[in-house]
Amino acid sequence: MKVGLSTTAFNGSTPREFEKWLDTVSELGFEFVELVSEWPHQITPENVREWIEVLETFSMANTLHAPFIDLNIGSFNDKIRRVSLEILEEAFEVAATLGSEVLTVPPGYCSPLSRKHRGVSQNS
Repeated sequence: MKVGLSTTAFNGSTPREFEKWLDTVSELGFEFVELVSEWPHQITPENVREWIEVLETFSMANTLHAPFIDLNIGSFNDKIRRVSLEILEEAFEVAATLGSEVLTVPPGYCSPLSRKHRGVSQNS
């Protein structure tokens, strides 16, 4: 079994701070890091290279936790669901670029009111 540490424990914001944090994580014996792609550490196609540069200096595996705040792939609202899925698709691309061993995907949710009206057409 491998033991890793989540970036929810990382309080910095720059690649240099991430590198210092990862050095400590590695020294403590952790074997991988879970990159939680959320503010202020959201990993996007535009900034993924910065994260890779730091990760490559350590022989540590990574997993990626896709964004989840303000997203809902289970939404009954088509616009919210569509944008949430677009962001999730981007997370798949980022995970592949990072060489992540695992991508954790948020399941989405239905509000109690949505569940109450499940099966009712929006056009009714």
